[in-house]
Amino acid sequence: MFNYTTETILNDLTKVTVVLGALTAPATGVPWDPTIEATKKALSIQRLNKAFVVAGTDDKIKDSTVYKRAYTAPVNAVAAVTVPTTVSGTLYRLGVQLTTNGYADAFFARDRVLFGKPFYVEFLGTGTAATDAATLIAAWNKLTASYNGNFVTASSGGGAAVNLTAGIPQIVFQSVFIESIDSTTGIATSVATGSTTTANVLPFGNYDDLIRNHRLPTLENFRPFGLNQEELPIAGATYDCYEFEYTADRGIIDHSFVGGTGTTRTNHIIWVNKGAATVTRHIAGTAGQSAAYTFEQMLNVAGLTIKLAQDKSTVSVTPPTEA
Repeated sequence: MFNYTTETILNDLTKVTVVLGALTAPATGVPWDPTIEATKKALSIQRLNKAFVVAGTDDKIKDSTVYKRAYTAPVNAVAAVTVPTTVSGTLYRLGVQLTTNGYADAFFARDRVLFGKPFYVEFLGTGTAATDAATLIAAWNKLTASYNGNFVTASSGGGAAVNLTAGIPQIVFQSVFIESIDSTTGIATSVATGSTTTANVLPFGNYDDLIRNHRLPTLENFRPFGLNQEELPIAGATYDCYEFEYTADRGIIDHSFVGGTGTTRTNHIIWVNKGAATVTRHIAGTAGQSAAYTFEQMLNVAGLTIKLAQDKSTVSVTPPTEA
């Protein structure tokens, strides 16, 4: 048994189709391949130089099932705190403690971000909460200006309310608080506590996610043959993820047991551009005029079931009707 994993980007569907296994040409215009088991259908992806047989005797997609995880849009966290009525001339400070969910970009690799030290901004109370809130907002934005607005910005929530908005979805607010400082003893006393009003959501399937977190063979020396070069994700595009396990007969002796033949088991992970246009073509087993197909419609015509990876529920797909 040989085990492999591949990850592939499909920015368009021009080189994806469903072909029919047949020894002689079927209906006019229907794609077919005599090397595929007769009467079986196969999902053909030219980018992988492979036609994946569905429900074949030896070569087949496991359980005739493809698992999908849809694109998830990023959401930046927001925290809010209300400045209390202050004592004029007393020193106060805003404290913000956060983490970055393991995001270790050098731009954010500073002790306050990665190692949990709070950010502090101090201000003198005026006795008017709204005035103090405006002072606090200005001081906070000045402190974080070195992060070029990609960190956390402060804005007015109306009156004495202060909103803190993360600049990237990896930032999580752990605590937000306001303390008064005793000028004699230096002791800090909590006078207000904030909370997260909008939780962060990490992206899945956008350009940043694919480039940073997945094993895409993006270097040319990984793909020396021009016809087999990998596509790269497009900045600004979003992708749904489809995954299936394919078992194929290697046609060689398997030394694990007497008389056995070797097989390969490959986990194929395919990222499909959500903005990819439908493709107009004939599909295996049909005749007459062609129709426009999405990727999921081609999977359906091939005889594959699409299930959500999160809960294994079946995705309903209706292919177009060909005349």
